[in-house]
Amino acid sequence: MDESRDTTRERFVTVPVRARDEICELTYYLEQGLRNIRDITEHLRGSSGTMPSVLEDLRDVVRMTETATVRVLEEAEALVDDSRTAARIIADVSTKARAGDAAAVAEPMRALDALVERANTRAMEIMSALEFQDLTSQKVERTFGVLQEVLVRLGKIQHL
Repeated sequence: MDESRDTTRERFVTVPVRARDEICELTYYLEQGLRNIRDITEHLRGSSGTMPSVLEDLRDVVRMTETATVRVLEEAEALVDDSRTAARIIADVSTKARAGDAAAVAEPMRALDALVERANTRAMEIMSALEFQDLTSQKVERTFGVLQEVLVRLGKIQHL
């Protein structure tokens, strides 16, 4: 019986209490570090997934703004040209009306009517071009939301 006890004792390794405490503490810190790394990875994964779409949203906003700006400028320029033409027609009609030539007034009045109709169409085009603002506003709001989330996540990472 004494022999079996001696062989059993030989199988066990004696670890000093202080070494066991150090190993336990080291294990705790390693687990804590692993948990922090997982948290960081999760925060980064969420942010990295949304950032490309945010960048695309901002590119869309820039494209829509440029397109709308060009349309508004072109239509506004055409409106200015049409108003100059209308002013010339009105001056011509006024001169002919003073001369008492009623038949000669009909043609310029039709041209003036066409100019007014074109001006209305151009004004509608300008308003249509400015409708992009609602869409871009939504995209910019979404972008701000995502950037706010990224800031929160970075703050959590910094805290870790």
